[in-house]
Amino acid sequence: TLGEELDVAYGKSGAPAALDRYRELRARYYGRGGYDFGERTLDDFAGGLLEKGDRDGAVATLKLNAETFPESGDAQESLGDAYAAAGKGELAAGAYRKAVALDPHNGEAKEKLRKLEAAESASPTPPPR
Repeated sequence: TLGEELDVAYGKSGAPAALDRYRELRARYYGRGGYDFGERTLDDFAGGLLEKGDRDGAVATLKLNAETFPESGDAQESLGDAYAAAGKGELAAGAYRKAVALDPHNGEAKEKLRKLEAAESASPTPPPR
């Protein structure tokens, strides 16, 4: 499967190699039925990277997914989750906002955005220097 191909490339050389392999296979096999290039494949692969603690790899993978599926609110929500896991709150909020803009009925993205904004407003502002 495509996920297995990505896992092998990741195991050998990390996330950049896995994403290069995805691009290579997509250019060669897209539309031929050999691999599933749907947005779920990269989302699942990124989930595995998060489980391994590779937040940067997950972010890169989900950025590619969001670029590949620019009209998908789910892809943006997943990217927001990866940014949040990587401690990048502003980028997470931006991705959640885009997810809601693409899919106004995405209650999960709305709730994640609300919680993130509440946490950011509750944190103290550092004094000016």
